[in-house]
Amino acid sequence: MTESGAIFDPGYTCKQVEDDAFEVVFPYSFGGLTLAAATLLAGRTCPEKRFRSSHLWFLRGTPVDQPFRIEIERVRDGRLLSHRRVRMLHEGKLLCELTASYTAPGQGANIPSARPDEGIPMPEDLPTAAETARAEGWDRWEEQDYEWRFVGRPFANSQMKTSKWHAWVRPTKPFVTEDAMHASAFAYMSDNHSDWAAGLMIEKFEHDNFISLDNAIWAHRPLIWNDWWLCSSVCDIGLDGAMYTRRQVFTRNGELVASIAQEAIHIDPL
Repeated sequence: MTESGAIFDPGYTCKQVEDDAFEVVFPYSFGGLTLAAATLLAGRTCPEKRFRSSHLWFLRGTPVDQPFRIEIERVRDGRLLSHRRVRMLHEGKLLCELTASYTAPGQGANIPSARPDEGIPMPEDLPTAAETARAEGWDRWEEQDYEWRFVGRPFANSQMKTSKWHAWVRPTKPFVTEDAMHASAFAYMSDNHSDWAAGLMIEKFEHDNFISLDNAIWAHRPLIWNDWWLCSSVCDIGLDGAMYTRRQVFTRNGELVASIAQEAIHIDPL
């Protein structure tokens, strides 16, 4: 989104046309881009609270290089919690719908969080994604908004004995201080490589045949993202093509930042 001072910019354009309504043009179709736009616009209507959770349903693909409409509904604003509903519409059809929750900071009790698996190397001890791509013979690898460091060889079509894989990821540049922008960038990342966990277990896996159905995010801590975070992914079940993937995201110090759940469908190639 093009605007002054924003570092995270996945390239779409956005123009406000009414109160809580926007005209948006995407340069490409990707679930992470849909998540990023919906999360950013919803968060900007609730700047006094922090992003807590969201659930987005992908109903139809977003058009490319064509304007469509995003509407924000302010469902509730309470002392502790606020809720928003986001609808993306094109030619009278609902493309996707997101519900998001926001919370006031410093409320309630605390318990210790889950910890990452032991023995995972630090990002500085791992090759860059470009180095890994060259070693694996990938045709190309582009890093723009994020830098990845993969632990081991979590690559689709390798038919591993487990679907779990780990990677460190961070923004390539620091973000502005706006909380909604951090949450938007995290939402975009949540769909990046989400198909790999399923792909590790499928003999004839095709990325183009992997279609996201819905995505849920729970932010356990404020999403202030200016360092490496560890993303651990696992596919718990795949049945009749429906793949359920969980992701946990940890700080460098092993604190659980967020949890992600996503369901997608993999259509067998003809």
